[in-house]
Amino acid sequence: MFLDAIHKIRHAVKSDKRAFDDYNKQYGNQHYNIALYNWWEKGTCFWFAQRYNKYVENVEKKINFCSLFGNRQVLNYVTGIKVFFSGENVHRAPYDEYADYLLTDKTISLGLGFDFFEDFRYVRFPLWILYMFKPTSSRKDVIERCKELRYPDVSGKSRFCSMVASHDFNEIRKKMVDGLRVVESVSCAGRYLHNDDSLKNEYNDNKINYLKDFYFNICPENSNSYGYVTEKLFEAISAGCVPVYWGSYNSPEPMILNSEAILFWDMDKDNDGLLHRVEGLYSSPDQLNDFLHLPRLKEGAEDVVWEMFQKLDTAIAKLLNE
Repeated sequence: MFLDAIHKIRHAVKSDKRAFDDYNKQYGNQHYNIALYNWWEKGTCFWFAQRYNKYVENVEKKINFCSLFGNRQVLNYVTGIKVFFSGENVHRAPYDEYADYLLTDKTISLGLGFDFFEDFRYVRFPLWILYMFKPTSSRKDVIERCKELRYPDVSGKSRFCSMVASHDFNEIRKKMVDGLRVVESVSCAGRYLHNDDSLKNEYNDNKINYLKDFYFNICPENSNSYGYVTEKLFEAISAGCVPVYWGSYNSPEPMILNSEAILFWDMDKDNDGLLHRVEGLYSSPDQLNDFLHLPRLKEGAEDVVWEMFQKLDTAIAKLLNE
């Protein structure tokens, strides 16, 4: 047992060092006061390190940003400030062992995620923020970005509907694709139901640029929990698509998103009304143009987003000053 624990520590430290070697090559900073544990490989894992590098320049404390892609027990051996972040649905397998956001562990300083609940050690900070806003964002930057998302560029579209997905363990994506295929063929550029190579061959795997060519985008979540909203919906919005969405009990980010600009799939119905709506919009350029130009974000959305930034900044600063 003891040797297993030592092996896990060494593996975590090795992974942490390798991650920061890559980070330093890209950003040229040498702040090992910030560490990463149990993160996925995508570049979003560096979001927190980039935002809070300056916070640790003149302090002796170390911040460990931890996630759930690894053995939970490894985090027991991490010293210093521990901040846990989940971009996954912790109320569904295989991540349900993290449903407590590690807050039952008194050594965890702060938990971050998509859930709505009150706890002095928790700040709601959903995954889509890491995709839609730069880590260096100021209030002015947030305001400008929200303007872009509220009225994205919808010009230059020529294709019906897209979906980019690698799996479909709950079969929601297949049902949505099969439904919309009644209107016209759906382009699937991911591994799942793959029938379109243009994402890779023409757009160099730039998903947003690929989506900009489509009027509609199928973008359901992997599972359904209130508040669980990932980057998928916001990528469709950023690309100027009409999102065809399922998730968060079909009430995603109600203080931020305009639900009138989203088409919702209902798992418990036949969705004939939705499909008729899609067909009607697609066959009427004027109606489709009007729908595409609906504001995607509510007025005041930038204030809601900036408040989440402020709460997290305040919580991190407090941890470093305690």
